Amino acid sequence: FKIGDRSAEVQKMQRILEAVIPGCLPKYGADGDFGSETSQAVYLVQSKLNIARDHLYGPKTQAACKKYLGDI
Repeated sequence: FKIGDRSAEVQKMQRILEAVIPGCLPKYGADGDFGSETSQAVYLVQSKLNIARDHLYGPKTQAACKKYLGDI
């Protein structure tokens, strides 16, 4: 996912980001709109999980989140 995307799947992704870093979407929360707040949240999650930081929620970020959430 990238800036400008809007869908129920984006909302699901936002919930995953919030599970990894609670409070990372303080203004809009999981609203299904991939805007600048979500982009910054993706970057923060990528930083926390030590993966390439590109502000995009792609397969590598998704897999890292799934592994992290499965491990905690």
